[in-house]
Amino acid sequence: MYVTGTMTSAEVTGHTAILTGTATVTGIGAGSSRPYTLTVTSGGPRATLVLLVSGMTFNEIVIEGEIAF
Repeated sequence: MYVTGTMTSAEVTGHTAILTGTATVTGIGAGSSRPYTLTVTSGGPRATLVLLVSGMTFNEIVIEGEIAF
């Protein structure tokens, strides 16, 4: 799966950022102009990302590195 697109809004509250936009998705849920929401928590290992796109939810956990904003 590959998701690439345009972010149309971003909201940061404390340690959480919510990004929304439209994307082109390949692989699972393939299509163009798919609305997405990405919720990100800042931090190092164990920080989380949740991507909602094409009617599916993808939960990710940072294993190495850091997300900062």
